[in-house]
Amino acid sequence: MLKERSPYGRILEVGSGLGYIAAKLALLTERASNVHAFDGSPTAIEKARQLHPDIGFYVDDICRADFQPRDAYELVVIREVFWYVFPHLDTVLRNLRACVKPGGYLYVGQSFPALDRDFVGKSAMPNPEALAQLFAEYRPVYSATLRNHELEEDGPILHLLLSLRP
Repeated sequence: MLKERSPYGRILEVGSGLGYIAAKLALLTERASNVHAFDGSPTAIEKARQLHPDIGFYVDDICRADFQPRDAYELVVIREVFWYVFPHLDTVLRNLRACVKPGGYLYVGQSFPALDRDFVGKSAMPNPEALAQLFAEYRPVYSATLRNHELEEDGPILHLLLSLRP
């Protein structure tokens, strides 16, 4: 779904960890240096810089009230981060919006535990639909809720591509 709209000018990955997804995102732009990626872990960022030296990795926290993006991006990717930031959803949503260039795209990928069980964050995001509803100011482009049937104890996985209305 991301490849269909490429190439992108500038790309940002939020919560990059060791940078493996950022490295794949670099294939969707003309130069790897067009990709920025950040994580809250200095150790992860240090390792990511060693593994993927052409990508602009830095330490930051999407939950900070004074967060300032380094640029406006045509594509912002946030995967598997919402369970870590759910106590700060309002701030995170505001900060994500500041990162996306008008007319640009936001990709959200989030796995859920089995929905019939209790889990941390269930009150804020009880299911994929509740997470998707947090992005009402965006225009939906693509959404899918998938299930890995080999892992029956796990819940659904949300894939959501949104466009920021200009």
